[in-house]
Amino acid sequence: MIPEFSFEFMHTFGPMLANHLWQSTVVALMAWGLSLLLRRNQARVRYWIWLTASMKFFVPFAFLIGFGGLTAGSRSELAAPSRITVAMDQVGQPFSQPVLHSSIAMPGPKASDTLPLIAGVVWLCGFTSIVAVWLVRWRRVAQMVRHTAPLREGREINALHRVTAKPLPLALSPMRIEPGVFGIWRPVLLWPEGISDYLDDAHIEAILAHELRHVERRDNLTALLHMGVEAVFWFHPLVWLVGARLVEERERACDEDVLLAGGRPHVYAESILKTCQFCLESPLRCVSGITGADLKGRVAEIMAKRSALKMGFGRKALLAVAGAVVVIAPVVLGQAKASQESAQIELGDVRYDVATIKRSDPNATWMSAGPRANQVYVSLNMPLKSAICDAYDVLPLQCVGGPAWIDADKYDIEAKPDSSTTEQLLKLSSKQRSSVHQRMFQALLADRLKLKVHFETREMSIFALEVAKGGLKMHEAEVGNTYKDGLKFGDGKPLGAGGFTWSYGRMTAQALLLDNLAVSLSSLTHRLVENKTGLTGRYDFTVHYSGEEPPPADSSEPSIYTALEEQLGLKLVSTKGPVKVLVIDSVERPSEN
Repeated sequence: MIPEFSFEFMHTFGPMLANHLWQSTVVALMAWGLSLLLRRNQARVRYWIWLTASMKFFVPFAFLIGFGGLTAGSRSELAAPSRITVAMDQVGQPFSQPVLHSSIAMPGPKASDTLPLIAGVVWLCGFTSIVAVWLVRWRRVAQMVRHTAPLREGREINALHRVTAKPLPLALSPMRIEPGVFGIWRPVLLWPEGISDYLDDAHIEAILAHELRHVERRDNLTALLHMGVEAVFWFHPLVWLVGARLVEERERACDEDVLLAGGRPHVYAESILKTCQFCLESPLRCVSGITGADLKGRVAEIMAKRSALKMGFGRKALLAVAGAVVVIAPVVLGQAKASQESAQIELGDVRYDVATIKRSDPNATWMSAGPRANQVYVSLNMPLKSAICDAYDVLPLQCVGGPAWIDADKYDIEAKPDSSTTEQLLKLSSKQRSSVHQRMFQALLADRLKLKVHFETREMSIFALEVAKGGLKMHEAEVGNTYKDGLKFGDGKPLGAGGFTWSYGRMTAQALLLDNLAVSLSSLTHRLVENKTGLTGRYDFTVHYSGEEPPPADSSEPSIYTALEEQLGLKLVSTKGPVKVLVIDSVERPSEN
């Protein structure tokens, strides 16, 4: 069970976590830049910027995109994805791995797959330690509150009535801590016993005014939320930077509010300094106090009577743009994607208007399959088993069952949608068009071949395509090369970028993705091959190998395994893993028309 958990964690949760951390880091850096730009503006603005950066750690872009999908309205017309939508989609998943095949499972676990499990244990230890420390602190303050005596009269109560008409319980604490608000829904102001002897009435009023601002702003609630972020993402250094900035801007915001309400700067500064002289305990994380943040800087700002500048139109517009990028853009992306998917669903029941299935010319040598530019689906000189695999997006080695003739007999299939469906298909992305064609082709095979299938997962031997120790020996394709003089179709038309030919003992590619090479190697080796090179570029290459496996003793050409390593700098590593297979339950010969 442990290896399976580790394996699934690495290939499923790991990339998702990497995406989320990357996105949250960018938002935190944006917050840092905005706070620098707005350093002379009101502290509460900077505070909300940092709080937004904190909450981003709890709200992945994927959630906002999903929310946008839920709020998207249906559209009757199909719309091609815009450049902005595509760009946001790419930003949303910068670490997503290239997928070889939708129904191909990842390779079986290796010894290194225990690393995610170790990382999980380390994270759990850090999380547990941090939560334990905070629970101890919280319990300490809670016990302190239980042993306090409520204040019902005295200088403090009189000062509180002068500051506000709102009720706020005051509790006299025997410990020499700074005055602070404890609690979220029913806050209590802890007032250390004996501190009033150090303060004048004006000082008491200033401190109470500051603490009331914490209550009005719900600072204990936001502090609790960020403490949750710190506990979950304790390993991320920016989380702790955000926490420090939240405390600093929180205190400055309260200072600004007190002074704007008529507080005298020198009295207010004296009250803070006298409180620091009285207190022997450091500020508690569970309490919103008065002495937090950069004390020297705060006092200097208070005494200088430096008023914060109100934001002009330009800076308000900048904040609006930043908010749109962080919140609105992912929601809009989700709405756009949902609209496109909704349009795709509307095409879910359409069928090809005209379709022909006939035996192939026995002298034909060219084989091809797939939709053409005019959305006509063509499969030439292919066994019906290959057509079935194509319809369900699996490789032939993943397709089992059925009579022998579906492997032996070759057919030509041409299926054409009507003009209205063709027009709608052209408005979809290539991935969406491929999905719709598959469903249409499945319906065609079910109708003409009476095909019935189901999926199973089986443990199978597979290969991982990796870079050999000697390094890569292929050349990366030239960007923009159209290969007009390169590989050609059977009718003489250029194959273009991504072209690939495979004949007896020879493979030639131009601007080919290694994912696609892995697909061809799967057919050649009769094992599923997954691209584990980590290379996402396109490559030109030609590889010569023996057409027989193993090669005859007198063969001058190496096996495909040796050829890959010697000529391309790649190797196939054998492993095992669960593979999704398509089981053919029943099929009938098609009637030609």
